[in-house]
Amino acid sequence: MASTQTSCPLEIMKIPVPRCDAVNERTAWIDGSFVYSTMEPWVATQRSFKNGTLEEGPMKGYPPFNNPHIPLNNPPPPQIHRLMNPDRLFILGDSRVNENPGLLSFGLVLYRWHNIQAHRYQKLNPDWTDEEVFQAARRWVIAALQKIILYDFVPALLGEKVEDAIPKYTKYKPHVPPGISHAFAAAAFRFPHSIVECTGHSTGILSRRNHSRDGQPDLRGR
Repeated sequence: MASTQTSCPLEIMKIPVPRCDAVNERTAWIDGSFVYSTMEPWVATQRSFKNGTLEEGPMKGYPPFNNPHIPLNNPPPPQIHRLMNPDRLFILGDSRVNENPGLLSFGLVLYRWHNIQAHRYQKLNPDWTDEEVFQAARRWVIAALQKIILYDFVPALLGEKVEDAIPKYTKYKPHVPPGISHAFAAAAFRFPHSIVECTGHSTGILSRRNHSRDGQPDLRGR
């Protein structure tokens, strides 16, 4: 078949190329990086350096606003069609965390959970340094996040049989690649987007008890 692309001759199109792997700009681990970031300078702006806690902003229980102008995602809201002041955004570990209420809410929950654990570790170990308390609280939050995703969310999403198929953690295996395949990233990883509501709902105690058809708590959050 003759090539109709004048800018790319057929001879060039036939040249074999090695396999290309996409670069993960974040991390392949379930490590809470959307709270703690993957860059030390970034996480340093979040820390209070007191008792191992994350910095609190002018509102109690919330991180600081983006007064340092960290490069957070700040697209113009569709109903406004203009850029908004980046100072209104909260500083957490990922530039996209202010993208929607769901991401922000989850980030705030883990942000507060870190500070709760930091205060707990500080009381249990008053001789610990700020760094020791911070890292201990960080490990606790990451472990809790891994447990929620692997042993609560995944079985609820894919069925209880999956829970038995997931092996229990025994030890770190450095020879096991932590990344995901291109097929998983392009197809399977997109599937959970379909269970996210396109609008937010204000729920009360009773509505949070809703269950799906298979008896699991409603994943759509209604």
